[in-house]
Amino acid sequence: MAPRTQTFVNRELSWLEFNQRVLDEALDPDVPLLERLQFLSITASNLDEFFMVRVGGLKLLVESGSGKKDPSGMTPVAQLEAVNERAGMMINDQYACYQAALEPELVNAGIARVLPEQLNERQSLHVEHYFQNEVFPVVTPMAMDPSGNQLPALSNLALCVAVRLKPEEDEQKHRYAVIPVGSGMSRFVAVPSESGYSYMLIEDVIRLFVSRFFPGEPIAEAVPIRITRNADVSARDEFADDFISEMETVLTKRTQGDCVRLEVLAGASRTLITFFQKILRVPDLHVYSIPAPMDLSAYRIIAGM
Repeated sequence: MAPRTQTFVNRELSWLEFNQRVLDEALDPDVPLLERLQFLSITASNLDEFFMVRVGGLKLLVESGSGKKDPSGMTPVAQLEAVNERAGMMINDQYACYQAALEPELVNAGIARVLPEQLNERQSLHVEHYFQNEVFPVVTPMAMDPSGNQLPALSNLALCVAVRLKPEEDEQKHRYAVIPVGSGMSRFVAVPSESGYSYMLIEDVIRLFVSRFFPGEPIAEAVPIRITRNADVSARDEFADDFISEMETVLTKRTQGDCVRLEVLAGASRTLITFFQKILRVPDLHVYSIPAPMDLSAYRIIAGM
């Protein structure tokens, strides 16, 4: 009898299929609405961790020149390509779930996102007051060095609004800045409504009043972006002589590691995308065009209402 051939499944692709099963719960119409939203937010949070650790680890292997195959017979390069393709399909499924199924049902249940162009007079005054008193005093734009030599500290998984300023009369090149959305700032800004719960996303509020950060400056575009950094870093020795110092190094690298994923809101110009790819050293493979709203993991807050 011929020996039985054992087939192995790639670990990273297997994990993504597990996350797909969680997403299937969000797609199930028999599951209560807010539980479906919770499942969706969990898949987004899981995917963030996957990119930080699993994709980050593969990226390190590729950069080291390793061609060693895993038990399934895939090299690090092949794994990275397959993982990015599968993750892209999952992101499409997540947004199809949210936009086609969950968001309309949330509106019917009285939970509605309000876009800037949908604001009535009362809501506009409320949002402007919120921006002027809660956002503008605590948020500071940071200029982006085109050379990439002196980049501001863009935190891992933090949402930012990338701003492209038109060139001044005596200049040829566009100028760029980022407006970080602080972790202490609410992602969902409640706006007055006749019934139910209406909200604006904080990035929409910032974009609505972005000109106030740059008085007199012509703004070409303002687009939300999000950076995922490599967090596949661990202490080299649990019993290191200076364990505290070792862990400080690890934690610093977790927040300042190389960029392994650049998410840009769909509709951003190629000019803006190319600029951030260049300064963050991100190839096309790791750039994801994301429909609104970006960062679905934040919707766990709505799911917990």
